[in-house]
Amino acid sequence: AVVMPGAIVTPGTEIPKGEVWGGAPAKMVRKMEEGEAEALLRESQEVMEMAAIHAEECAKDYEEVYHDEQLYIDYKERDKNYFQRVDDPKQTVDDVLGMGGPGEIFTTTIQDPKK
Repeated sequence: AVVMPGAIVTPGTEIPKGEVWGGAPAKMVRKMEEGEAEALLRESQEVMEMAAIHAEECAKDYEEVYHDEQLYIDYKERDKNYFQRVDDPKQTVDDVLGMGGPGEIFTTTIQDPKK
């Protein structure tokens, strides 16, 4: 059964399964169509998921929002064929052709003729 927003259900009223009620006082508006209850359940689950994401985003402070924005800009502008951003300084990046990882100062014989 579905009770429409703003409906006022009087005390003692029993709403049978498969009906939509609305109004003040609430009365049966129509019978539910086949599959409508499942669709409402799916939609309510999606709304709950979006509410959880919204609450998580609203709980962020300014630095977290700024960091997320910078990551988004970097993601949109950086070509996927280039080395991707390393956010964790402890994370190691594979050695590239024996010259170190991307973003590091490469140590080559060109830069260090003593080698």
